[in-house]
Amino acid sequence: MKPKVFFGVLNWGLGHATRSIPLINTFIENDFEVIIASDGEALMFLKKEFPQNTFYVLPGYNVRYPYKSIFFNIVKYLPNILKAIFNENKIVKKLVDDIAPDLIVSDNRYGFRNNNIKSILITHQVTLQLSNKFLTTIGTVMNKMLIRLFDELWIPDLNNNLLAGDLSKVSKRFNYKYLGALSRFKYVNVEKKYDVAVVLSGPEPQRSYLQDIILKQFEDVKMKSIIILGKIGEENEWNLNDNVKVKSYALSDELNEIFNCSSIIISRSGYSTILDLAVLRKKAILIPTPGQSEQEYLARYFKKNKIFYYEKQEKFDLKRSLEESKSYSGIKVENNLLNKIIEEKKTLFDSSR
Repeated sequence: MKPKVFFGVLNWGLGHATRSIPLINTFIENDFEVIIASDGEALMFLKKEFPQNTFYVLPGYNVRYPYKSIFFNIVKYLPNILKAIFNENKIVKKLVDDIAPDLIVSDNRYGFRNNNIKSILITHQVTLQLSNKFLTTIGTVMNKMLIRLFDELWIPDLNNNLLAGDLSKVSKRFNYKYLGALSRFKYVNVEKKYDVAVVLSGPEPQRSYLQDIILKQFEDVKMKSIIILGKIGEENEWNLNDNVKVKSYALSDELNEIFNCSSIIISRSGYSTILDLAVLRKKAILIPTPGQSEQEYLARYFKKNKIFYYEKQEKFDLKRSLEESKSYSGIKVENNLLNKIIEEKKTLFDSSR
């Protein structure tokens, strides 16, 4: 009988869903049965990627980013977040009796755990980076309290914290493992088809604001380009002009091909995107989501280290950013450590039967 993994994924943009793909695949390859739970666009996306798996719907956190301050955004939606965490924990408690999982894995869903089943949290957000030192200290203390409710912490970064900087630094008091660069993509050295690929993502209304900026600035572009809007619920494709193609969304295999055959990527500075860029050895221009202090921190971190160029959304200028990005190196890393870690888990479960 196959060991069962109950896998919960946060719906906060598509980043948590995309970086869960290699983990889910590796569990399946190691002969685990994987049952998946999420909500919203992340749930729709994962159903398209894993049509053969069983799915459950979780309560949504329903966070939007109307303000430029992460503090005001979180304060506004904190009741929604706490309610969702409480409700998902109640749901997990009920489902555990029906599913009887051997392991629970949660990508950033803090209520997706159970006291009677070994529960693992996946996050790179250990030491938060907020808008000031006081908020950073308070936020980090509260965050670590929630992390300690889990039996184990898996961090998608290298053990030198190269990809997440201070975000993924962790004390030895935690039971943790580094996963390496956790990406659904694979590097392939292919002939370039696009000069620029734009991939939009993240919560509304900021995703739509950036879409408007990008489409306007690409109207007269003569470089061969493709724009992926990140709208999972739509099936549209059209040409903005003779050189620029626009698609509502692309699933993993197609997006892997687009990234590999593009000279430079324009995207948010979400951490899952950073992992993808590192594995695919791409140069990039980053546009952090206004109000997301983590994305703003990562954009500054990579610009300071001359790895990725970034511009603020409201000041984005395509021509200037393409010129400035020429002096930035990009990043290259090996993929991940998943097979070794999950084989250890399989051995553990086999020996306990």
